[in-house]
Amino acid sequence: MARGKSKIVDTAMNVLAGVGGAIAANKVKDLIPIENAMVKNAAPVAVGFFLHGMKNNLASAAGTGMMITGAANLISGFIPGLSGIGSVYDEVLSGVYDMGGGSSASDEGVNGWS
Repeated sequence: MARGKSKIVDTAMNVLAGVGGAIAANKVKDLIPIENAMVKNAAPVAVGFFLHGMKNNLASAAGTGMMITGAANLISGFIPGLSGIGSVYDEVLSGVYDMGGGSSASDEGVNGWS
């Protein structure tokens, strides 16, 4: 395989791992049996920080996605005007699930699933 294609494949894999990490961040948050929203939103940042330090590039990229989503949710809890920032990935992923286009995550539920 040519070097250019290898770099494109590596980048695509890292992006997909980051998106997977963003999705996993909300799953980690849901597993925390504590009602405090700040603690729930900080947990994915901590797990993502751990994963980001790993030598495996895909685990590191997933950790980055977890940290970004967790930090966005955490910040939106501190600043009331940014309440929608934590669900940005829902809007992006709704286009992935609904390739026909037109509807948003709010029309179909979380992540485009009804």
